[in-house]
Amino acid sequence: MAKSETIIQIAEAAGVSTTTVSMVLNGKADKYRISQKTQEKVRSIIAQSEFTPNQHARSLRTNKTDTLALVVPDLSTHYFSNMAKVAEGYARTHGYQLLIVDSDNQADNEQQLIAQLQLRGVDGFIVATTQDSWQPVKKGEDEIPVIFLDRGTNTQQTIVATDNEEATFNLVSALIKQKIITNNICYIGGDQNISTAQERWSGFSRAMNQHGFSLDEVECYNGSFNKKWGYEAMQKIHASGFKQGSIFMGAQMLIEGVLEWWQQTHNVMPEHLHLCGFDDHPFFDYLTVPISTVEQDITGLAQAAVDLLIQKIENPNLETTQHIVASRLHIRH
Repeated sequence: MAKSETIIQIAEAAGVSTTTVSMVLNGKADKYRISQKTQEKVRSIIAQSEFTPNQHARSLRTNKTDTLALVVPDLSTHYFSNMAKVAEGYARTHGYQLLIVDSDNQADNEQQLIAQLQLRGVDGFIVATTQDSWQPVKKGEDEIPVIFLDRGTNTQQTIVATDNEEATFNLVSALIKQKIITNNICYIGGDQNISTAQERWSGFSRAMNQHGFSLDEVECYNGSFNKKWGYEAMQKIHASGFKQGSIFMGAQMLIEGVLEWWQQTHNVMPEHLHLCGFDDHPFFDYLTVPISTVEQDITGLAQAAVDLLIQKIENPNLETTQHIVASRLHIRH
């Protein structure tokens, strides 16, 4: 067959209806119980004909583009770059193309990117937001489905996230019991307007209180979730006269900033400095100074977000939910 073959001609060659051909093309054959034998026959004829469906025409007909959007605050991090990779592959296996954009931790950038993706007609958003509120995004009269990933807003929305508070509590409690955290305690956190920062501080505070520590004993340095702030915070901590003790860091990029400061200024980490934090990286296993961490389940988070978004696209009335994914501790001390 030639490239100009139509769906009608493919249906005639396969001995099936045009509806059956359309179902196979649209990835809905299983849903409508079309046999595997028929699907294979239709696909074989399509392959021989080199038929290419008109995606734009199909989008106009179905009001779907089979594209999803993932908006993250920083693709340079191990956490979000791997999250994007897993989500893209998983979405592809479900018949969706995933568009990935980076807001650079800026709410204005995030809003602009979402507006551009809206014009592209994406079917739904997965957003690790930098905003503390959310305005619904629409396609025509309909609201485009949104799943919040890692962090949420002050609105009632479905969110997929790690057990931030409980994981932080468990890590800090374990290190207190091992007498790794004893006194001279510093806390380096991110933007306290972000839900993850609030939850991790809450878990840290609860562990301190439960094990007899006063929060007045803790020196807090809150800023942004990036390496630059980790570097600057460590600089401030050292300038304050801090020589030994424990430092908790609220994200991987903060840990990297702290390590970079020590490497540039002293070339080596002192053994009497006890580091712990949220997020893990494979390289942490090879450091001479141990860092105990919370490792988030990146695969579980990414796949749950894609699954829930597809469900919401197929059923817009799906009720909102909090999907909490368990993490694991790496006690390296």
